[in-house]
Amino acid sequence: MKWSSRVGYFLAGVCFTNAVPHLVIAAIGRRNLTPFGRDSSAGVNLLWSGINFISGYLLVRFADRHTGESSANAKAWLVPYEAGRFCWSLFGVLYAWLATPTRRTMSH
Repeated sequence: MKWSSRVGYFLAGVCFTNAVPHLVIAAIGRRNLTPFGRDSSAGVNLLWSGINFISGYLLVRFADRHTGESSANAKAWLVPYEAGRFCWSLFGVLYAWLATPTRRTMSH
């Protein structure tokens, strides 16, 4: 498999993984951080989710066209795709963990 295909599948995993929380946040009507603003409305989160889904789809189509492999190795795309999903999920967890202010209680 070519490197361009691996990168395409990896980024598709990132896009699809990022789309889901923004779709959920839009569905429940909360505000959340997007590239369009720190306190984006549910509509903006829905837009960002759609952009991520479309980007992921287009990246998969691009990577499929440039794999250069036969159908004998049809599951080779799973490794970079799942690596992208894992890396973005790990980023989300670390971001939430580091961005959340800790509450310290003082005991005397």
